[in-house]
Amino acid sequence: MKPTLASSLSGRLVGIIWGDAKAGKTTYACTLPGRKLIINFDPEGYSSIAHRNDVDVIDLSLVPASEAIQNARKVGQYIIEEADKYTSIIVDSLTTLTELAMHDAVNRGVGKGKNGFVPTIDEPGLAGYGARNNAVNDVISRILRATGQTKKHCFFIAHMDDPEYTHDGKSIVQQTIMLSAKIRNGVALKVSEIYHISVEGTRRTLYVAPHGMKRPMGSRIFDTEICKKFVLYNGVDKPDEEREDSLCNIIATWKDDNFEKLKGLPKLSK
Repeated sequence: MKPTLASSLSGRLVGIIWGDAKAGKTTYACTLPGRKLIINFDPEGYSSIAHRNDVDVIDLSLVPASEAIQNARKVGQYIIEEADKYTSIIVDSLTTLTELAMHDAVNRGVGKGKNGFVPTIDEPGLAGYGARNNAVNDVISRILRATGQTKKHCFFIAHMDDPEYTHDGKSIVQQTIMLSAKIRNGVALKVSEIYHISVEGTRRTLYVAPHGMKRPMGSRIFDTEICKKFVLYNGVDKPDEEREDSLCNIIATWKDDNFEKLKGLPKLSK
């Protein structure tokens, strides 16, 4: 056992980007550095970035649920085997992966009992929910372990759930990620960044700190007392390297500043 300088271990970014459907989550994740590999579970989820020539896709959206889960468990080994090919890994999305894991558990009859209980999607039973959570957390752990060993950036995409209201239905208590609490809390503990994208008209805002009733958000690379949010560039004509808000420039600036917390977006030279 030998200690290592923290600075020599830092440098990769691991996080979650969540928000409404069509908010630009995948588009923004693809501003990560280098060649990207998307592990795709969402039907046509990669359409918004099909114009890019630096993105490969492992598409698991068109295969049966059980096959998708089996292959998802093998992705970590593929990342290790192709370590020289990719700089960043994107999982799109955790929400759909969770749905597939639920279908897989039901298809396998998890929880089927002698008392005649037969699990269904509407009533999967406690064992079905447990099998779903275990499968998703297993896939997440395998991917994080592989990206950690190979020092790849890794971001997970997730969708926003419906608001939670008070008992009288008049006030919103919170709005969070569309995942079970065990999956949401488990993955949140394993990443450093949790970003939320909010859309108002044509304006997209990325929040790195809790905002209103929306949570969780947080960052270990931004000083969230000073920089709580920033507006995202709304277009595709600029290369990532020319965008102050791109993840590749944010990561580069964080590294160049010796991993000091960022107080805002990097300023690019004209």
